[in-house]
Amino acid sequence: MSNEVDIIMDLDPLELAKSPEALDALIAIMRNRRALSEAGIKPKKETGPKAKLDLEAMGLKKAVDPLKRRVL
Repeated sequence: MSNEVDIIMDLDPLELAKSPEALDALIAIMRNRRALSEAGIKPKKETGPKAKLDLEAMGLKKAVDPLKRRVL
């Protein structure tokens, strides 16, 4: 899921030059963001799916059988 800034930034710059509406939308978004920043309001971070980092699944760590594990 992407926001409106990502969508506009993905556009071709040459297409932005041909489309004054898209360019005006980009300018309005950037001005709004700058005004919010100057007012001290921070934008919320987007949340997305979290990647599970499992070392065993990536092959970086061997699986240990709890029954064969050596106890000191």
